[in-house]
Amino acid sequence: GAFDEYHKGFRAQVQKWPVQPVDEAIAWVAAQPADCVVADFGCGDARLARSVRQRVRSFDLVAARPEVEACNMAATPLEDGSVHCA
Repeated sequence: GAFDEYHKGFRAQVQKWPVQPVDEAIAWVAAQPADCVVADFGCGDARLARSVRQRVRSFDLVAARPEVEACNMAATPLEDGSVHCA
């Protein structure tokens, strides 16, 4: 569907970038305290969550993997104050 096509095109596009944004996010989150809780909006395949020791809540329009929570980004299931960074 459209979601899969979008992510296929996105993956092809970012391969040409000199810096991979997800790698930068992984490095930043990995440097945070172990008890830091992170929200990853538009997570795709949840690579951030699979790459760090911190708890990551992974959200996207479609759940591409079991650990991804499918939702409308304007109405996530997060409680106020339940994450440290996004």
